[in-house]
Amino acid sequence: MERKWKERYSQKFRRRAVARMNACDNIVRLLRGSYLQADETPVGVQMHDGNGSNHLAYLWQYGRPHGAVVFDFRMGRGKPHA
Repeated sequence: MERKWKERYSQKFRRRAVARMNACDNIVRLLRGSYLQADETPVGVQMHDGNGSNHLAYLWQYGRPHGAVVFDFRMGRGKPHA
């Protein structure tokens, strides 16, 4: 039983690591270029605090035409969310 758990955990960890490496590779490609587009989009997020109103979060998109794109989601704009 423990072996199956370790295998599942290991596969999950590998998938996350590969996804992060791909994201880092995209960021490096963006920063090496001479042109960068950025967009900030406010996004309403439902919170589980029970008051019924949406929290205002932000989705940033960085990219180049016909190139790599990186998305960054944050629950706010302030320093605690950086």
